[in-house]
Formats: sequence, structure tokens, C-alpha cells
Amino acid sequence: MELAQLKGSEKQIAWAEKIRNTILAQIDGYDTTSSLKLLHFCNIPEYRQDPGLAWAQFITDISNETKAAFWINNRNGLKTVFNEWLIIKNAI
Repeated sequence: MELAQLKGSEKQIAWAEKIRNTILAQIDGYDTTSSLKLLHFCNIPEYRQDPGLAWAQFITDISNETKAAFWINNRNGLKTVFNEWLIIKNAI
């Protein structure tokens, strides 16, 4: 998958690329069970009814995220990024 060019300072971009690659590599083997349980309390009815839809949208959105600061701020892993995404979407 071709990823969008990150935006930020040269130092931020170098660090964020490593973080992004690590987090996106976690997707394939990630057990979504605990993360998707949050969607039972979701403000978005479509996501509440179909957690798989929410997960697919999450993958699309983070794959297109270009702000180096986003990746640096969410460097603790995929679960942290998913929780942040839910907050940004006003889903929880």
C-alpha cells in the first residue's frame, strides 16, 4: 500500500515514519475484540451495529493520516491510535 507523504519537520517525519510503519504492521495480527467492545457505547449508530465497518473506516483513515505529530503523539501502539480515532470521530 502506498502511504501518503508525512508533513512536519524533517526530524518529525523521520521519527513518525518509523512509528507509522510499526503501527500499521500491527494491523494484520491485531485482536480487535477488546477495542471493538468500545463500540457498544458508540455515538455513531452504524458503528454500533457493525463494528467491522468502524474498523474498516479506521484502517482507511489512519492509512491516509499525514500529520507527523499525530503518529508521534500516538506512538504507544494501535490500540491508542484506535481510541484516539474514536475520540476524533466523536464516536465515544
